[in-house]
Amino acid sequence: MIRCIIFPLFFLSIGCNSSKDVMHLPKNSKVKSIYDLPIESFIIKYPPNYKDEFTSDMEYYKTIWKERENPIIARYRGNDIGDYFHINFEGENGEGYDFAYAKNHFGKYKLFDNSLDYNDNPKYLNKKFKIFWALKIAKFPCCSGDFEEAEAYIPTITKLELIKE
Repeated sequence: MIRCIIFPLFFLSIGCNSSKDVMHLPKNSKVKSIYDLPIESFIIKYPPNYKDEFTSDMEYYKTIWKERENPIIARYRGNDIGDYFHINFEGENGEGYDFAYAKNHFGKYKLFDNSLDYNDNPKYLNKKFKIFWALKIAKFPCCSGDFEEAEAYIPTITKLELIKE
């Protein structure tokens, strides 16, 4: 059974790898890790009437991703559109990672086409990658399935390296 660490990310955005939208510690910060910053530092915008729900969700994901290695070694398991769009990777320990809707940078690897069908590229399906990631700003719908727009720092692929087996 695959346990999945996901972020409720629903607008697909594949973009350039800019460092200006990457989360960093503020100058002269007294904390040693960005994960020690208050949750408000991660949130740019939340939908009206969803502050508590969105803040709670962000706290949960912040706690989970704090423990993740960087880079992650994982197999690309494909993308799917179920409840929302998902870009699925599975770690060697069976842990699932979903990077959907972040401004991911796949480099030379075209994991799927950007047509309406998002067909997986069989060349990379089930292949192992070294995934470098950072917390970057992204917009995505959220909150009780209402697809209200939110904006926050979320896990984003900054670089992929195919691992030859």
